[in-house]
Amino acid sequence: MAPHGYNRNNSPKVRSGSAVLIISGFHFNATCRRAALEKMVWGVLSSGLQEVFTRYGKCYMFNAEEEGKTLRTTMKGGTGNGLEIMLDIQQDEYLPVWGDTEDTTFEAGVRVQIHSQAEPPFVHELGFGVAPGFQTFVATQEQRITYLPPPWGECESKALESGFFQVYSVTACRIDCETRYIVENCNCRMVHMPGDASYCTPEQYKDCAEPALGNETRRDNVLSYLDVTPDLPICVQPTGALYQKKDAWL
Repeated sequence: MAPHGYNRNNSPKVRSGSAVLIISGFHFNATCRRAALEKMVWGVLSSGLQEVFTRYGKCYMFNAEEEGKTLRTTMKGGTGNGLEIMLDIQQDEYLPVWGDTEDTTFEAGVRVQIHSQAEPPFVHELGFGVAPGFQTFVATQEQRITYLPPPWGECESKALESGFFQVYSVTACRIDCETRYIVENCNCRMVHMPGDASYCTPEQYKDCAEPALGNETRRDNVLSYLDVTPDLPICVQPTGALYQKKDAWL
């Protein structure tokens, strides 16, 4: 059973913020495969959290871009002028209760990723961990960088010709080609992958999908698999990029 829970006596406080926040639990048992933290964020679902599936299972995204809704912004920085949330992870419900196994580690916490609205979450690689039992502050600063296209550099200004994502980013490209690679080689797609292929069964996850993305050699094959744009054999950096510079402290 995945850890979950929401402390109703200490309601999360939600204030305006300008970035996208991904909240995810991590190191859950292999059966649930990092399942949802549904009740953990029960009190703030009506305040702008959106469900999203990642390699960690069901996560929650704050300030996501939605049609007809205005993004939350703030004119001030510092403590008290962004998102404030209190989580009860109910660590006593974590499995395995007997200690580490090959598939799971007996750790507790929340994983967070801050990114732009145009970029899909990639929390398993780009997220950072937040320990329970502490107050954690995260400061973020938006940076826009423009790179030179060929012949001055290796960055591309072309859009990703994909039916999955409208805006190109390295993350979108990675998810796109990983999805196509898994669908072709495993005849299914993982729960976080876009498209209309059938979802992988637990057996397909264990025997095909997870090993395919976990092996470094096969990962290189995935990155060169982007057949939707033959002139882009790998996921290259776009000429225009938006970054979230982060500083965290306890």
